[in-house]
Amino acid sequence: MTRSPHNAQSSQSQDIAVVIRVGNGSFADGFPVNLEILEGGRTIEESEPHDGLRMPAAANMRALFEAWQAQSFEGSRRLQARLTPVEAQPTNISDIPDQEQFANWQAATKALRHYCETWFSDQDFGRLRDRILTTSAIQQDPSVPIVIRCDQNNPDRDILHRLPFHLWDLYLRLPNSEFALFTKYAPVQRLQKPVKVLAIFGTAKGLNLEQDEDALITSFEQRGAHIRFEKEPTPEALSRLLSDEAWDILFFAGHSSSTEMGGRLKINQDTTLALENLGLSL
Repeated sequence: MTRSPHNAQSSQSQDIAVVIRVGNGSFADGFPVNLEILEGGRTIEESEPHDGLRMPAAANMRALFEAWQAQSFEGSRRLQARLTPVEAQPTNISDIPDQEQFANWQAATKALRHYCETWFSDQDFGRLRDRILTTSAIQQDPSVPIVIRCDQNNPDRDILHRLPFHLWDLYLRLPNSEFALFTKYAPVQRLQKPVKVLAIFGTAKGLNLEQDEDALITSFEQRGAHIRFEKEPTPEALSRLLSDEAWDILFFAGHSSSTEMGGRLKINQDTTLALENLGLSL
């Protein structure tokens, strides 16, 4: 796992990582959790079964997620990426051809988000959060990746991997922490269809983005993907790229930030975009 420095604190990093292993459970009954703290890839602390760490039950999660997913799929198909990410051109429901469809998507999104926020506020998440925060190594190095690793046999694994864990207040207590997922797939030698990748590179000040560009070429282009590299685009240019062409993968490298209002990408030296503004166009 590689990490890029975000600020001066990162230069003092102890290379700490937190791995939350979600066991085989269900949204109906909850999930047992094993907590592991790594330093330089070596386990320095690990929870025990009798600690009782778990993620609580969330009986309505699957239904709400599937309702949101259905609205997102239908909306993206019908609106065909007409929503613009340009902050100077705010999107109003009256500007969208299918107002009812967009309203349905908004309602499904808000319902899922509210349910997730309630889930993350459960005392079980509080115990897990406090156990992480009381680890002395994390107190010394607040810029750590928080890795969610789900049991391969967990029937709810696909949904767990798609939930907005960044809403968990753990990330407010560790403002420089990084959310990550552990996935394991069989190696793919060649992409099965032409894959179009839009690679956006924001301002590179303090970062080495050449490694990201090389990784894209190695991982995708050499396997047959078509990559369009856009370096420090204007909001207008990015809007046209998203609305005029269909992309399979949107990649971003550069500076970003997170607040209680959501994440933001710095696409050039003078402009940041809220992830929310990309909206249904993705």
